[in-house]
Amino acid sequence: MIKRTLIQEFREAKRELLELKTAQTKPAIFRLFTFDASVSSVDFNNGPRTYTIHYDGDGGESPLIFMQMGLVSAIYVKPYDKTTNTQKMRVDYSSATTFTIYSTRKITSITYDGQMPSPIWPPAAQWTQVLTFNPANMGTTPGWCLQNCRLGFGIPYGTYQSARADWNAQIANGTLHQETYPPADIQVPIYIDTGTAAGHVGVWDRGTFYSDGYIINDFVSYYGEQNIIGWGELCDGGRVVQHV
Repeated sequence: MIKRTLIQEFREAKRELLELKTAQTKPAIFRLFTFDASVSSVDFNNGPRTYTIHYDGDGGESPLIFMQMGLVSAIYVKPYDKTTNTQKMRVDYSSATTFTIYSTRKITSITYDGQMPSPIWPPAAQWTQVLTFNPANMGTTPGWCLQNCRLGFGIPYGTYQSARADWNAQIANGTLHQETYPPADIQVPIYIDTGTAAGHVGVWDRGTFYSDGYIINDFVSYYGEQNIIGWGELCDGGRVVQHV
């Protein structure tokens, strides 16, 4: 009985060794996806920042990622969370930089998890400011947020009755960008679903958020990220930024 058991174990070991040798001769085939990222040089935005990498897929295998770094002092990547298809990444930098992330899973976006202003992920489209926002001219009347923003941009006449009507119109014409943070160097309206019929709108002024004439620090935490509709190229029908 003992002799038979040893023979079985020997055969099993031989089979495993053969499988291992066969596996080593097979090429490792996988597709690499790339994601180009850049961080603008802004004095009050330098230093360590934490981001969330969002992957496309069904939460399956853990992605293999590596990076070609630019002027970055360090990058730390936490384990992949398959329940949310995300992975946390901290980047330490001290000046404008660009780098490329390579992954075996497609990266759909990288979002900023922290205080304003947000670095630009992925590299920002080029925008020119058509109408300049002046916080001193912004209205402060409660319940008239769209008018308050329009006055800040110097737009004399309104088009829509509410912030919700304005953002729906921009969704329809393709001028609403469904992103939490606009590019850091522009002035644009940000629309927020407050659960009311009218909704709400404030103004992103190069990293500072104004609501009815008042600054709200970390507006994403204040309103809840899930309630941020996005930012618009127009405000109450008037164009405030133009894509170059």
